[in-house]
Amino acid sequence: DERLLLGDRLRAWQGLGDRLLVVHIGALRSKPAETYRRITDFLGVVPFSKKMRFRRYNSARGNRSGLCNHPDRIHQLQDLFQDDYVALEEVLAAQSPGEELPRELRLRQTRCERPNELKDLPCSGFKGPCQD
Repeated sequence: DERLLLGDRLRAWQGLGDRLLVVHIGALRSKPAETYRRITDFLGVVPFSKKMRFRRYNSARGNRSGLCNHPDRIHQLQDLFQDDYVALEEVLAAQSPGEELPRELRLRQTRCERPNELKDLPCSGFKGPCQD
């Protein structure tokens, strides 16, 4: 369904110029302090302390849907959303020329390729911060 595809919308939103900051979740996972600094700079607010530890909250881990057991379906969805992936890469590259795109975006990784996401950990859900 075309309504699910965001590539064209994302490209159109680029017309907002410096009023829009697009952040990929992979950047938050791989470089949290740096990414949150970009966000606070963008918003014009006081940055977090350098001592701040960015943890995961409200994040359910484990095999939630069974989709990871069906790689063929994952590949079908990745094919369906290919234009969205490309649009996201274009927007992120335009926002931050020369900066490397998040690895999980470049490789089209899903949570199924992140083994720690599939483990049921005691920190899942609303019980407190998950320790990575």
